[in-house]
Amino acid sequence: MRFFFMNSDSGNPASGKGSPKPKTPFYLPKQIFALLFFWVFSVSLLTAQTEQEQNVAKQYLEQGEFQKALAFYERFYQQRPDKHTFFLSLLQIYAALESTDQAKTLAEKHFRKWPSVPSVLAAYVDVQLRFGESKLAEKALKSWSKNPSTQFRDTEELANALAAKGHLAQAIQALEDWVRRSPNRADALNKLVDLYVADNKPLQASNQLIQLLYLSPGYYEGIKSRLVNLLSEDPESPINLAIKQAFISEIQKNPEELELASLLMWVFIQETNFSQAFVHAKSIDQRSRAEGRILLDLGTICREQQAYDMANRCFLYVGGLGEFSPYYLEAKMAEVQNMEDWLRWEGRLLGLQLEQLQTAYESVLKVLPLGPNFVQTMLRYTRLLAFDLGRKEDAVVYLTGIMSELRSGTMEEAQAKITLADILIATGDLWEPSLLYGQVEKSLPNSLEGHEAKWGNTRLSFFRGEFTWAQTQAKVLKASTTKHIANDALGLSLLINDLMGEDSNTTDLARYARAEWAFYSRNDALAALILDSIQLELKFGPILTASLWIRFQLLERQAAVESAIEVLRLLIKNDSSNLLVDDAYLAMGRLYENQLGQPEKAMEAYRTLLIDHPGSLHNQTARVRYRILKAKTNSSP
Repeated sequence: MRFFFMNSDSGNPASGKGSPKPKTPFYLPKQIFALLFFWVFSVSLLTAQTEQEQNVAKQYLEQGEFQKALAFYERFYQQRPDKHTFFLSLLQIYAALESTDQAKTLAEKHFRKWPSVPSVLAAYVDVQLRFGESKLAEKALKSWSKNPSTQFRDTEELANALAAKGHLAQAIQALEDWVRRSPNRADALNKLVDLYVADNKPLQASNQLIQLLYLSPGYYEGIKSRLVNLLSEDPESPINLAIKQAFISEIQKNPEELELASLLMWVFIQETNFSQAFVHAKSIDQRSRAEGRILLDLGTICREQQAYDMANRCFLYVGGLGEFSPYYLEAKMAEVQNMEDWLRWEGRLLGLQLEQLQTAYESVLKVLPLGPNFVQTMLRYTRLLAFDLGRKEDAVVYLTGIMSELRSGTMEEAQAKITLADILIATGDLWEPSLLYGQVEKSLPNSLEGHEAKWGNTRLSFFRGEFTWAQTQAKVLKASTTKHIANDALGLSLLINDLMGEDSNTTDLARYARAEWAFYSRNDALAALILDSIQLELKFGPILTASLWIRFQLLERQAAVESAIEVLRLLIKNDSSNLLVDDAYLAMGRLYENQLGQPEKAMEAYRTLLIDHPGSLHNQTARVRYRILKAKTNSSP
């Protein structure tokens, strides 16, 4: 092989040494070249063989064939005693083969050389504890604590290794020593929480979360996330009691720490203990001079959780602060909307209560300025006027007048158009609403209002008997970001698909569509007549299931509660896999709870919904109602 060498000044005129010297070839003797080539080849081959052997040994180890793995790792460790992975694997093999003396000797020998390596220390401690030498293990850990690494990740690695070997007490001790030296490390506090939880010490875990909050209020949301994972479904469980004890004790010491009080209130909300949440919310609101904002927020949460009585209490409190409170009008609006939701949930939106609700809406609308809050309240009022009070034409006139004052292209105008279209359908107009829905779809295509408008047009197409088009639109809406729209669209799509069949016979589907439109329009007599004919001819199938759901709602309107429950039971029996079954269980629980005063049967319905239909949209409602009823039942004398 030939190499060329050149003088450093050659070819450089500036050097003044004349013309460049020619390249001088240098020949490497063939024997040396051959030796060099053989050495490189041998090293490469040896490396490949070593990697292959290590893979084989690792496979033996993972499969628990320790005797086969032993010879490999003894040789590996002899060749590379500085490699900790070989040490750890060999130690594992000795322990598995109950080779006590070899394990002890190996651990002590390696630990003497590398006492500051976390994985080595953890392995040494594990061996000493495993073979009854707890004092040696304690001595090694104390030595570590006296001369700790400046990097937390080393202590974290040690704690993780000890915990993985089942030595939680030692892992916690190592972390506690670190936290005492460096109390302002959020990562150390968080890790300590993990270990306390793993060691079933919820009180200590809660105290560390409190310290984390003291470290920075910015950790507030993160602490809430940790508490979600810690809290049990049972408010009386040891973990829940420990968390509440820790927070209450700290608040008594530091009553001005509002973030602590807020977290405790949030814990009570998670347990659906809204009465205790109210007590703390009122205290926080007064101390922080929030002028009702804390109570207003709690009321909104209670309303969303169907705890309407406590929501009403919150809104009344804020309203009672007077007209000069910055949240007075918002509270009055929320109060009347909560009243409607409460009456509907309990099936009491009839007679005198209906008239009182109408008056309450009209009183609030008189004082609300034109804006988003006014529009939201006004739209609920017009629906009440049209669908519950039977004054559809009055509702259309009132709504049309308000719409003339709304700015074009706004979300409020879109919501008003959707509501007007919904009411017009109930008057028998099946064409003008399509134009209104279409305008909203075009102006706000990817918004919630755009999806609602598309669903309105899909339902309208179904009422008109345009089943193929309705199914096409329903398939698109199955991917809607709104779960309720997606669920309704899926149900309609499946219904049309099941009924049209290969022969495209739409006779039964058309009858059902007419019954649903009659029910929607509050023409209960016509709806009942069509349903009678369907139920006489059909004994099973999706049309019968859908018809039974409408039948149930008709009976509920007539306050025929027992008959309504029997229809729900028939619906469940008819098609237990239908999408309406979870609706049926929720409705059954609601009737037993509110109309019949039978909490045990209501709890049974809610529990069945939670267990048999884990993906239902009603799970949150069922869970809250079940907890509330369980708490009431347990507190009853």
